[in-house]
Amino acid sequence: MKMDKNLQAGLIVIAFILTVAILFAGKALTTKLKVDQPLAKEVKKIKVVEKFKVETVQNGITVNLKLRKVADLQVVLDEVKQKVQAYEHKPVREFEIISNPNQALKDIQYQLIFYLEEAAVSGRYTQLLKALDSFDGVSAKVYLSTDYVYIQLEKGSNYLYQAIPRIVKVTQNQNAVMGGESS
Repeated sequence: MKMDKNLQAGLIVIAFILTVAILFAGKALTTKLKVDQPLAKEVKKIKVVEKFKVETVQNGITVNLKLRKVADLQVVLDEVKQKVQAYEHKPVREFEIISNPNQALKDIQYQLIFYLEEAAVSGRYTQLLKALDSFDGVSAKVYLSTDYVYIQLEKGSNYLYQAIPRIVKVTQNQNAVMGGESS
């Protein structure tokens, strides 16, 4: 009799564990079929996206992308952000972008960080605009939005793209595009 009760208790525990496992597996499968696959399919419709992956982070999503050369980085990333947020129902906190940079573009990116920081603190972007125009043979653009500063550098077949989250929100009047191309 005692053996029967132990056997029943064991079967109940096993049934409970199996039920919980099936529920979690079902939730994971549902997420994959209803969110992950359709989202990946939607993002891959954007012609310049070569690879795409999302990671859940604290309070949102990090989007990992490999991009081909783009005409307007802000337009592409805003479209990706919109699709991710529609499917994931969480905000995009960061973009990690794999580009095709060379050392010259990395050096320019390093220089631009100082101009961007100075502009953010002072509120004056004229020095940044002058710097963008000064890079010989490099198409250098910076796009400002309420959430990100987008850096787009291109020279020949090399390109470097970056989306830097903004800490300070800007007003609508400051939502501008700056760019310079040198030949």
